[in-house]
Amino acid sequence: MSMTAEYPTIHVWSAKLDVSQADQDGHAGCLSAPERERASHYKFDADRRKFIVRSGVRRKILSSYLQAAPAQIAFKVTNFGKPSLDGPHDQSGLHFNSSDSGERALYAITLRRDLGIDIEAVRPLPDAEKLSQRYFSPREIEILSARKGHAREEYFFRIWSRKEAILKTVGVGLSGNLPRIDVSTPEACSADWTPLDYVFHMPVMWRDLVVEPGYSAALAVTGESGGVAHFDFE
Repeated sequence: MSMTAEYPTIHVWSAKLDVSQADQDGHAGCLSAPERERASHYKFDADRRKFIVRSGVRRKILSSYLQAAPAQIAFKVTNFGKPSLDGPHDQSGLHFNSSDSGERALYAITLRRDLGIDIEAVRPLPDAEKLSQRYFSPREIEILSARKGHAREEYFFRIWSRKEAILKTVGVGLSGNLPRIDVSTPEACSADWTPLDYVFHMPVMWRDLVVEPGYSAALAVTGESGGVAHFDFE
């Protein structure tokens, strides 16, 4: 894989987490010692499997860009938990971000720009109203309140995935004054980039991603938007 344009295409990879035991074992063989130790502490088999697969897939995807063995890739994280490359690859200019929910994971890769990606399985959420009052803008709350049932759940996670992608791009946590980040429009799935440069004093662009039914996803990036290319890990 290569990215050489001035504003390179963002590569978005999609992967299933519900894999065979053989595939899970293959991913486990790519993990670092700390990752294997962490995997051993999961109480439930499904949670352990998801961690192993999403971590192994991340390493395998990055290895295709870095021309390095998956197990040799090192990571570091910020105070807010955002990972980046460490060791011999920290000067490669490659930026990545990932997210998983349910049985699906997304990975975003680009050069020389911060980016964030988020995927959310649409599901009933008892705390949706409390969370929206705390983190949504007045306009977002107004639109959410007008919806009922599944349409309400879909809208909540559409807004949430957009906000998460933006926060991950700029590298801050939920303390990033989410009510000021209004992503209420367009209400339908956005296939175009939308600028958000008035909140973080830097140019940030966001857009929705089309994923399989039952999920909402969004992508954000600093600087010029560029194109998006989609790949299936399978």
